Amino acid sequence: MKVLIVNESLKLGGAESMSVELANALVGEKIEVYFASSIGPLVKRLKADIDFFDIPKFHIFSIRKIIYALLEIISKIKPDIIHSQGATLATLVGISTHKAHSNSFKILTHHSKKFTRVARFLVTYLLNKYCDHIIAISQSKYNELQRIGIFHSKISLIPNFVDFNQINGLINSFNKNLIRQELKIPKNNYIITMIGRLILAKRFDKFIKILAQFSIRSKKELVGLIIGDGPAQKKLENLAHYYSDKVKIFFLGYQSDIYKYLSISDIFLFPSEHEVLPMVLIEASATGVPIVCSNTLGNNDIVKDGQNGFLISDSEEEYANCILKILNDNDLALKMSNNGIKVVRNKFDKNKVVNEIISLYKSLINTK
Repeated sequence: MKVLIVNESLKLGGAESMSVELANALVGEKIEVYFASSIGPLVKRLKADIDFFDIPKFHIFSIRKIIYALLEIISKIKPDIIHSQGATLATLVGISTHKAHSNSFKILTHHSKKFTRVARFLVTYLLNKYCDHIIAISQSKYNELQRIGIFHSKISLIPNFVDFNQINGLINSFNKNLIRQELKIPKNNYIITMIGRLILAKRFDKFIKILAQFSIRSKKELVGLIIGDGPAQKKLENLAHYYSDKVKIFFLGYQSDIYKYLSISDIFLFPSEHEVLPMVLIEASATGVPIVCSNTLGNNDIVKDGQNGFLISDSEEEYANCILKILNDNDLALKMSNNGIKVVRNKFDKNKVVNEIISLYKSLINTK
């Protein structure tokens, strides 16, 4: 089986990282894998035996160049499956395969919350025309695809994944006291963490305000860890400085190894309202960190209220109350930790999810 994975770019990001992890996992299953994307830092993570094709960076004026680059690649390798990681590219792949007279099966995984580049009616037409199958990574995305008129038979619900065994090995290898010492965090301080791209929609500002609110209501000593970078960083640093008399916030920037910091975290706080299926919640659950997050579609695919975390409607006070509940109750914290690990093992583990994707590939090929 030959599989070509297509992405817009290999910049740092959740969808981009997931597409690289999928490519590497498929190679591990002895599948012949190719990857086409505009080049970026994540290209270094692709396994050596994956052939990489650098295609033009997406822009409205580069569409023609992308189509002909894909046409050349498809004509050369003749893949059985072309798996696009985005709706725009899925459309361009469809045009390219038509021009190449290719009978490759075309699959789309859509990672974004919304379709933003074209009108909804046109999205429905293009996806039904150019995709043989669409993978919804969350229940909310599955429902949305049905709502806009994608044929039911063309949709599968298959989530993103993590390698649980690898994560478990990493967590057990860390010296947590040493990590705390490196950050100069006292032993008696609780650690609340948030990870993601520093953009306004992720609500890191709310993260800071919630911790400040908690500090006002409780005598417990805690620090906040913010991991990630992005255009909102300066504003967030100013906000953290404003509340510095109430809570200390560490800005750790982009980290390739987030598990080092999750391993010392007491709670993962995630008030973001910008998600389809946030990888950071899966990663936090895999490490056994209790979660307090917004009650939004996507988040509730991972967090079950009262089981492996708390789902919060809106108020900063409610967030602070739930943080206090977990920190005051060791049995509750342990229960949430164990349940989080079970959720990942049962639903988001690499072996399970990759087998589902390969089964989908094979079922399409067998319809020839």
